[in-house]
Amino acid sequence: MATTLRDLKKSCPICGESLASSGAYDLHVAQAHRAADHGSESGAPQQSQPSPAVRPPARPPSSPLPLLAFVMAVVLAIAGVAVVIDRSGRHARPVVAANTLQPPPSPAGNKALADRIALKLEDFPSGWRLEPHESGGNAAGSKEISDCTDSIDATKGQNTQTARSPSFTAPPFSTAEASVDVNPTVAVAKADFATLDPVMSCLHDAFNKAVASGAFGILPKGVTAKVGPVETLATFPYGDQSAARRITMTIQGPGGSIPLSFDVRLMRRQRIVAALLALTNGSTLTADQEQELVGKMAARMP
Repeated sequence: MATTLRDLKKSCPICGESLASSGAYDLHVAQAHRAADHGSESGAPQQSQPSPAVRPPARPPSSPLPLLAFVMAVVLAIAGVAVVIDRSGRHARPVVAANTLQPPPSPAGNKALADRIALKLEDFPSGWRLEPHESGGNAAGSKEISDCTDSIDATKGQNTQTARSPSFTAPPFSTAEASVDVNPTVAVAKADFATLDPVMSCLHDAFNKAVASGAFGILPKGVTAKVGPVETLATFPYGDQSAARRITMTIQGPGGSIPLSFDVRLMRRQRIVAALLALTNGSTLTADQEQELVGKMAARMP
């Protein structure tokens, strides 16, 4: 008997399975693909095509310091000038807010969440160390800062839970702190975030008054301090809202000048407002490193 094309070994054109004979081919098509080709029939076996696994999008490092509730302690030590301010991420790609909802608010849960998000020493580059917070709030400049934050505090009476990081320092005079507010509602968090510019404007005026009055300490002979304007910094779009501001303070002495940047980086994700405050000369803690620190906090947010 002559061999026909149907007697040759066949491959299913639908799923690619190799069949030993035409009979096996017919049986395979009837059982495996008839329902798919002609609609499901009651009791007919149906084999679904395996679909490629869909990998959920990787969540970039999502990186607060609610300015109204922040208690930041920054020490500026140059040429005998001491500036202490009381209370107040991963770099390279923006963080897009995920669609997952944060858990329902509870004071204990919110406080635990804020503590988990706040910066730790291991978040910083090597060479940084912990500094204890000054107690008593008597440091130079603390009154000016407290007056600004207290007068523009949108979280008062709102049962907002706050976690404040330790102070982190690196030689010669860089200092950073972070704080996290977990608010009861998104509306309160938005109001918290919106105080950034009013607080920065108040701080600018307070810094100028402190320099003029000597509240930041007695400057050595021949040394002056100048406070620059509030500047807007570029920042990655972490969370639902993000912003960054800077006040530059220039210390001028007989041997030259040293510009110091007081940077505030603020972000909000749903009910959470997080901030980083840094006093830096721009090299000990770079702008990219500041954004990485914010990103690390953002990555720990739900």
